[in-house]
Amino acid sequence: MKLSSGKISRYKYAICLFLGINIIAMLMSACGKKEAAPDTEPYPSFMENEELSTYIDESLLDPLVKSADKEVYIKCGAFSGKGIIYNVTDEKMIIATAAHVLSSGGASEANVKFRDGTEALGKAIYSDKTDAGFVVIDRETLNNTTYEAYEGVHRDRELFDNIEKDSPVFIANPDAGNGLYCDYGILTEKWIYAEYYDNYIMLVKASGSEGLSGSALLSEEGVFLGIVSGMNDEGELAIIPYSVVESEYAELVRNFL
Repeated sequence: MKLSSGKISRYKYAICLFLGINIIAMLMSACGKKEAAPDTEPYPSFMENEELSTYIDESLLDPLVKSADKEVYIKCGAFSGKGIIYNVTDEKMIIATAAHVLSSGGASEANVKFRDGTEALGKAIYSDKTDAGFVVIDRETLNNTTYEAYEGVHRDRELFDNIEKDSPVFIANPDAGNGLYCDYGILTEKWIYAEYYDNYIMLVKASGSEGLSGSALLSEEGVFLGIVSGMNDEGELAIIPYSVVESEYAELVRNFL
């Protein structure tokens, strides 16, 4: 990438939509390395999903899989996407996703399907300033077994703030087919201004790129880092950072809790 006046030159982004739905063109301009865990081989710059378990420290496998297991399928109107269980209160479950998954569907409610096959309707809420969106589900619409089985994805602001460029990251994806429910990636930009979003994003080079809109980006410890929003011509995923998602959550969702 070439730098121009302190910003990345303009790139064409496409929203990552699902199930063969139209790809929407997006224009945007966008703004040290983590040591391998002890007794593991260094992460390669790129690897296929089936190789993941070779490189992940055994102590990290359980928290990573637990976080990825909170990934859900979302259908809103004619559009589909993914999301992650972001928070669970006594009465509400909140799913974080990409705003375009909800806004493109043109419906006020979204259907959420959990990994155990349970489905529930929730209120679709999304920002008109960023690509952060949420689905708020009332507890009474879910069976107790499903509701009590989940808690919100692990969030750690200090880890998010301190993660370094070139760190290994993982995209929660129940369709990955590798037993980890994740696609592997490398954080290529930690914090970069995107003109299209009028905000800052992260960039990730990932082994998977199809059908990921609304998916959660996770650290190797299973900590939530952001939401997949789009993809550029070089195959890098645009990520709405956790800090932006949390800011929108505070503004949009808390009135519904």
